[in-house]
Amino acid sequence: MKVTYHTDYALRLLIYLLTHPDDVVSTRTVAEVYGVSLNHMNKVSQHLVKLGLLNATRGRGGGVKLSEVAREWRLGDLVRQLEPTGEIAQCSGNSTVEPCRIAPVCYIRSIFAGGTMAFYNHLNGYKIEDLTAKNADEMRQLLDGA
Repeated sequence: MKVTYHTDYALRLLIYLLTHPDDVVSTRTVAEVYGVSLNHMNKVSQHLVKLGLLNATRGRGGGVKLSEVAREWRLGDLVRQLEPTGEIAQCSGNSTVEPCRIAPVCYIRSIFAGGTMAFYNHLNGYKIEDLTAKNADEMRQLLDGA
């Protein structure tokens, strides 16, 4: 299963913050470190603030920091919140694709739904803090350019 850039950038931001736990970090810094769009990183951080995972401070010296509850969130629950809802198979059609003529009797949608559920259940075996649990120091060195 492929996740969107939004989810990818959110996980990168969380990893950065996990490796810099005492810092209030600007989204500009994180965007520059990862070489991604500042606009996208701002949208991601706003979404994570709305979910209660980040605390934001405005103004000079402002930025984002992990909230108290962020480390305990399950990855599957997070990805479910970040990913757009929708089915993998476009059986019902959309604005550019006609509905499939065998959709009423086909099991592809239910098979994919089971796979998607297994994907989220697997991710829920991990907490956000697990993203850096094995190598936080090495990650920080790489992120800081050392």
